[in-house]
Amino acid sequence: MKYCRACGSELRKGASFCKDCGAPVHQSDEKEEQLHSPENPTESQSSDEQTEAETNRVQKRKQPVFQSKKSKIAALAGVSIIVIMIATYFIMDRFMMSPNVVADSFISAVQEKDAEKVRDHLNEGQLEMDISSEEATAFVEHLNEYPRLITEISEQLERDIQAFEKNLNGGEGANQEALASLKRDGKKWLVFDRYVIQVRPVYVDVSSTEDKTMIYLNDQEVKEVNHDTSELVGPLLPGEYEIKAVVNGDYGQIEKIQQVDFLSSEEIGMAEVVLEFSFTENYFMVHSDNDDALVYINDENTEKQVKDLLNFGPVPLDGSVQVYAEKEFATSVHKSDTIIIDENTHRLDLYLDYTDYDEESDLRRAEREEIEKMEGDAAEVAETIYSHYRNITNDEYETAYNLFSSEMQDKFEVDSWSEGLEATIMDDVTTVEVIDVSGNKAIAYLEMTSYDEQDDGSVLVQEWEGDWNLVKENGTWKMDSTELEKVDSWTEG
Repeated sequence: MKYCRACGSELRKGASFCKDCGAPVHQSDEKEEQLHSPENPTESQSSDEQTEAETNRVQKRKQPVFQSKKSKIAALAGVSIIVIMIATYFIMDRFMMSPNVVADSFISAVQEKDAEKVRDHLNEGQLEMDISSEEATAFVEHLNEYPRLITEISEQLERDIQAFEKNLNGGEGANQEALASLKRDGKKWLVFDRYVIQVRPVYVDVSSTEDKTMIYLNDQEVKEVNHDTSELVGPLLPGEYEIKAVVNGDYGQIEKIQQVDFLSSEEIGMAEVVLEFSFTENYFMVHSDNDDALVYINDENTEKQVKDLLNFGPVPLDGSVQVYAEKEFATSVHKSDTIIIDENTHRLDLYLDYTDYDEESDLRRAEREEIEKMEGDAAEVAETIYSHYRNITNDEYETAYNLFSSEMQDKFEVDSWSEGLEATIMDDVTTVEVIDVSGNKAIAYLEMTSYDEQDDGSVLVQEWEGDWNLVKENGTWKMDSTELEKVDSWTEG
């Protein structure tokens, strides 16, 4: 039995080529095989027959040789594909999908401030939040403000890589509480281990002393909290945030702002920061010497008394609110000083410096003064009447005339008036009672007896009574008009 020297396959008798690889069969071998073959033809066989037989053998071998070439090409192609696939696997696994490549790509993007590339890394690794371009930009810029943090992240990623290589911690990375770490997250294309950058999310636990407090994160409205609850704001990328609390009170809008920086030295290890917004300083105790005084805010009557606003607020401290108290008493209106509420205001003292007791005292004092004034005026009125008639008795007619009002003096001259008094011996005023004094006018009741000398030497005695009306001119009481009537008369001697 003969075998092919090229591929080792069994050769058919008389074959010129190998049926499997197509290699030619050496003729010496073929002749030797023919000499020792029991079927070797005799020498008597003619040359024509030998030529025809050889031709037939060559034709029979042409087709198998073509088919064996196609098989060889297919085998080579399969081997090449396998080699390429193996090479691709090692290249992808080592140079594209390895944890080193992912870590280096992330750190490079941070250092180069490639926010979009960082965003792609973060969104690929985050499970709790969808990071926007703005957030990624702020995160990158903030990290570059703290270069030590980039170094710490890089060192942490290196520890994670070592953990993966040594299959520590189940191959899930080193420190799950680190700011950023590598995590193996399933397979990619069902073949390659998938590695992602996972940044630890952070939260802000916000509470307020006021109901209906609206919370804003970097001027974006996020949640509403009440005084008996707290709300978590997040998840957020570690970074710097401005948290604002807004309360719409009865007396204006109050805003309070707090800053939190999760990348600062104080907060770097914290995944949650507690913020409490207290509005207690926006409340004021109201004090006054008149609890029933009305409170005015920005010149508008609140229709509330001081006693109704013992705990006044919440009030903004920006000077936009002005407060005062006012009360109308029986005799006058009294008002406190106006207080402009700002950060330097600690209490609201709305003192009127006047009370009901003061008013009662003033009333009593006014009454006394009025009485005293009336008494003084009455005394002056009475004295004017007494002086008038006393001057007539003493024949001091001009002085008596001067006690008349200007209006009465316009009616007659002093000489004509005094001629009618020449017979008067005496005017004896027995009673003067001031009935009323109102402003510049007064009324006095008068009883008087007059004595006049008659031509026969007798004396005419007459009794008079009635009212005198007086007016005050230039601070002096003057006799203005009279309604005297004679009630009796007789003659003596």
